[in-house]
Amino acid sequence: MVSHNSPPMPSPYLLSTKLTVPPAPGERAPRPHLLEKLDHRRQPGTRLVMICAPAGYGKTTLAADWARTRPGSVAWLSLDPADNDPNQFLAYLVAALRPVMPALRLNPQTYLHAQQTAPLEPTLAELINLLAAAGTPVTLILDDYHVIQNPAIHAGVAFWLDHLPAGVRLLLATRMDPPLPIHRYRARRQLVELRADDLRFTAAETADFFAHAAGLS
Repeated sequence: MVSHNSPPMPSPYLLSTKLTVPPAPGERAPRPHLLEKLDHRRQPGTRLVMICAPAGYGKTTLAADWARTRPGSVAWLSLDPADNDPNQFLAYLVAALRPVMPALRLNPQTYLHAQQTAPLEPTLAELINLLAAAGTPVTLILDDYHVIQNPAIHAGVAFWLDHLPAGVRLLLATRMDPPLPIHRYRARRQLVELRADDLRFTAAETADFFAHAAGLS
């Protein structure tokens, strides 16, 4: 009998839908002021962008809307509880970055079918070196980061943030603050934050949504 408290088993295959920017919903209010805050050109020193709010605040929708404005420079990964396995996390991370890193020759299946847990830092260091050599702006978006609870993965993400080259950023969409040195990034002006208060609709946005979605004044 399998315990209900057992951690999810890693997947034996990669799902392409986890690596694809979600499609835009049919009716939504445009939020250009939030998209502007996510624009890396306005904050050249930013390493971490964090969209943090409870469920239902439109974190994924906002991140996806911004990603569609940057074709070819955004890597997307939708996380789920099974990604707490370091091998699966690395496999999906490599798979997400391959489209925006032509020089990347790592095979995601190498990690997915590894018999032992792969250390994260060597692979992350190789990815960082390739990004530095390429010199092109890239944003890695990790959606639903709150499902990650493995300390080794959090440590790997902190390593990634501490060594990113200029022009490369990490965007986390999460329901809660992750166990990362957020105060340090904030003090160094390397952090852009959008929280529940930022994501709440203004009265004008609410009126605009109902006017276009339901024809109500």
